[in-house]
Amino acid sequence: SPSLPSSISSSSSLSFPTHDPESVPVLSSTTQKPVTPIRCKSCGAYLSPNAHLPTNQTYDSSKRSTFSFLTQQLQHPLNSNQNMNFRCNFCHTHNSVPTVHDPNQDGYCPELTTLPLKYGTIEYEVGGEYITRTLDPSAFPSHYSSQQQDQQPTTNEDNNNNDNHSSSLFKENNLISSNPISSITNLPALVHLYALDASDHSKLLVYIDAIQALATEMARAYHRHNQHHRHQHQQHQSSSESNQHLPAPRIGFLAYVQDHILIPHIPCKYQKQSQYQQDITPMVSIMTDVVHDPFCPLPLEQWTYDVSTFLDITQELKSHDLPQQSQSQFQSNDPNPNTNTNPNPNPNPNPNHPFYQLIQSLPNLISKILPHTDPRYQKENIPPSHRHKLRWNSGGAAMAVIADALSSSPLSAGGGRGTLLTSSRPNHGVGAISDRQAGGGTTATMGGSSGIRPKCYDKEDTMWKLCSPLQRNKDLINKSIRSGFGGQGSSMDYGGKNQKDTPTLMDRTSSTTDRIIMDTNAAIFYDSLEKKCHSNNISFDIVISTPLTNDFGTGAMGARYLDVATLGELCRVTCGRLSWLKVDDGDILMNDNGGHGSFQMEGSYGQQVRQELLRSTIPFSGNDAVFKLRCSNGVRIKAYQPKNRSSGVLMDNVLSDSPEIELSNVTPGTTLTIELEHRVGGVRVEVDYDGNKNSNSDPMVYFQSALLYTNQQGRRRVRVSTLALPTTTSPAETFACTDIGALATFITRASISEAYTNGLKDTRATLVERYCSDLLVDYRLHTSAKNSPSNQLIIPESVALLPLFVFSLKKGLMLGRCLGNDATNTTIPFPSIDERTYRLLHGINCHPSTALLCVRPIIYDISGMTSTTGEFANFKEKNQISYSDPQVSEGGEDFIKLANLPYIELPQSLHCSVGNLRDNGIYIVDDGIKFYLLIGENVRLGLRTSVITMDNSANTFLNDHGLPSSSHKTLTLNTSSELGQRIWRIIYSLRIQSCPMMSASAGFSRPTNAPLVVVIRRGGEGHRAGVDNLLEESIIDNLVDDSSSKDDGLIDFLCQMHRNIRDRVDIGTRHNGF
Repeated sequence: SPSLPSSISSSSSLSFPTHDPESVPVLSSTTQKPVTPIRCKSCGAYLSPNAHLPTNQTYDSSKRSTFSFLTQQLQHPLNSNQNMNFRCNFCHTHNSVPTVHDPNQDGYCPELTTLPLKYGTIEYEVGGEYITRTLDPSAFPSHYSSQQQDQQPTTNEDNNNNDNHSSSLFKENNLISSNPISSITNLPALVHLYALDASDHSKLLVYIDAIQALATEMARAYHRHNQHHRHQHQQHQSSSESNQHLPAPRIGFLAYVQDHILIPHIPCKYQKQSQYQQDITPMVSIMTDVVHDPFCPLPLEQWTYDVSTFLDITQELKSHDLPQQSQSQFQSNDPNPNTNTNPNPNPNPNPNHPFYQLIQSLPNLISKILPHTDPRYQKENIPPSHRHKLRWNSGGAAMAVIADALSSSPLSAGGGRGTLLTSSRPNHGVGAISDRQAGGGTTATMGGSSGIRPKCYDKEDTMWKLCSPLQRNKDLINKSIRSGFGGQGSSMDYGGKNQKDTPTLMDRTSSTTDRIIMDTNAAIFYDSLEKKCHSNNISFDIVISTPLTNDFGTGAMGARYLDVATLGELCRVTCGRLSWLKVDDGDILMNDNGGHGSFQMEGSYGQQVRQELLRSTIPFSGNDAVFKLRCSNGVRIKAYQPKNRSSGVLMDNVLSDSPEIELSNVTPGTTLTIELEHRVGGVRVEVDYDGNKNSNSDPMVYFQSALLYTNQQGRRRVRVSTLALPTTTSPAETFACTDIGALATFITRASISEAYTNGLKDTRATLVERYCSDLLVDYRLHTSAKNSPSNQLIIPESVALLPLFVFSLKKGLMLGRCLGNDATNTTIPFPSIDERTYRLLHGINCHPSTALLCVRPIIYDISGMTSTTGEFANFKEKNQISYSDPQVSEGGEDFIKLANLPYIELPQSLHCSVGNLRDNGIYIVDDGIKFYLLIGENVRLGLRTSVITMDNSANTFLNDHGLPSSSHKTLTLNTSSELGQRIWRIIYSLRIQSCPMMSASAGFSRPTNAPLVVVIRRGGEGHRAGVDNLLEESIIDNLVDDSSSKDDGLIDFLCQMHRNIRDRVDIGTRHNGF
């Protein structure tokens, strides 16, 4: 049953919810041992509500809230031998599966034969053969015994099962470990490691603040989950089990600056103390080899810290000491803190903990150990021999150290997550990336910019090649292996001693040979790093921070190249995230709670970093996952889209029709797109258990997804979801049931896949015909629409937005033409290579609820709001909800809470055209990644001051040399005004309410925690010429409905498409003899 989302009940946006809003029934053993799911012995499908049972075991589907069988055996549908008999609805094989019926026997679960027949989605707590990786037994001393190390003998039944694929989930691809730990109940929790770029002192302070806040929230989340876990065991299990603690995650950090990697730590004796003392003297281990073979010089346990020790809970009540009244309220989701008598769910951190002391001392440690790396020093005080190092970034070596640490310690047996916080691409040491954008030379000075226009923008094909990651350039890697260049290409070797010295700081004067050497080394490094992370269950996140006011290239200004393609590919393969924060404190508007306590959010640059880090450490994520989709007869998987670029690693087995995907990490926002096709033989007619055909109904098609993963409590689980769909011979019914969100997601990913194969030009040429015109032509030829007048463009209601979506995809930032893509043009190219690649990266992972937003901005009219816009809408009264509704009777009070959630009324949305932007209007432009508050030049003074306030003191920012680069006035949202508070609530609603009913994926369907950036149009009071001009141009260039010199507008596009459809329909009509 869903619970009240934490975004409403929490007092802070940076907070973990206590309970999973998308919780599903979990089948676990009463003996705390793994259960064995009931599965088909032939195809491996799990027992589901659609399985065919014997006549005396038929499930009464008319009773939703109760479960009974139409026999005297009401509790367990088993035969006299305690076997579960059923006929698989996927392969139609008869099964008689033994079950554990003795409560004292390991693996006993009384609901194992009932709940799978009731719920379409269910989870099993498993072990043994479901541990898909070989684990070090020393990591589980309390759960491993010598008798379990021996492999269990194979029975005749097992041999028979092996002949028919497998009785386990993943035996088809030989993913089962050689030493399954069948009695394991908890795997180690994740280890989180952070690499901080210390070259920018001001950003380093932001990183430190964000990690401290994140560590505190992780500790509080663990504290709440552990209390909840112990409370549940107190009610159902013995007192000894109620004292067991969940495995706690660990966190650690390192800093990298120029050619040094620093790992601060403290002596081990201080970590083991229960009472921490102040002023602990820190120690620092330094890795100076960032060029050849960087490694972690310390055991993981010496520089990571258990988050369960971070809080000061000495005065907290323990769960088993709670009075009965408090225990009954412990699981409640009452958002009113005054009615909660539980212990404080958010205890304060212990300031004396070594972790907090250590991270706060990091800037001083760096200044003392490496004084010349401090950017606050004046350039003339830095020795000449060190000045060229100011631009060095050894981020690649930092990631290699993290990967080495997480792959060589038993502490990380449960998986690990590394996060790189940086301000530029790695350009020194292993993983150094050249400035590929400048590799072809330059053509002209860009208007309005101090940079030089790269020559690669002169031709679209040349520009598109730079959108491909280096590690996917197989020709580059294969040539280097054949020539012995760059090492042996081993999956665990970054090049090592055989790797040629990598030139650093590639610029426009660098030779072609140096650039090829650097690109080849980078390709080998990132390809090897991806394989190492995949084999050791490591995810990598990268957070790049680039302010709008310097030359780091934000897509709207500047020429500095980040190579989002190469860095983003590492994140994609390892199931991590790349976040590009292109804002700073001077550009973010919100700094108050907007008049509502539950919406408290600072909105500063530091808050943005916090939110991005939080999204990667949410408690309702899983790691070490394997996904598999099974299809019934007549249908099979054709491909995962985009081909070869889907999240994770595809374990393609040519002997199987259902390949698997290995995922290092899964979150509420993880989305997989699967293309299906008909299988030879067609869909079988429905039969019952005895084989009798049911000719009175259309055949059914069944799909079953199985996600094997480890949750944040270290429990190995399989989430099984079964979907039954009726078939039809009527095309009209197919069109009526089409989901536009799913269709748009598929088209986006398939188009990106085609673009990487055939190029942008060919993809745009066939996009409209393949994914829009063909569908509408079939609709006119094979439904009642064939009788409609030919001068009308007839579109099915379910896909009414399809032409608009395809037009926006063709013309948008992902696949559209680059403005300024002309050798004679001196304007700034838009989008830049990095901006386009960043959009493509999020298009690959787009969510059905935001697929249209990924390609088409939305404009909200703020100046035209009604009196109720931006305010909370009235709640539904309980008597307005019918208790006879099956959803209400099934979900009870939780459903009523969900139905009574408040929502914020949004302003009117406008067409994506510059013609809708009035000079006296205020608008929010949502492009899916950022919010722009666009203020017209003629907005009256009173309205302007009620929206924003301006700080006349200039903010100064440091460039990559540590010197002042630019300054501008700071704009903030005037949250003391009624209008400012309403705008803040609108932004909040757009950020988190991307998904219906605010489920666990709410807020995660967006690719990032979208910041709000102010833009004052030319001539307006407070206009910042250097920033606002370029931002306004980028906004207008992204308004796809308008025509340009190279593309038609929306109206012309629809007219042309209509003419094409009409001509094809006329030809089809004559051909069919109509």
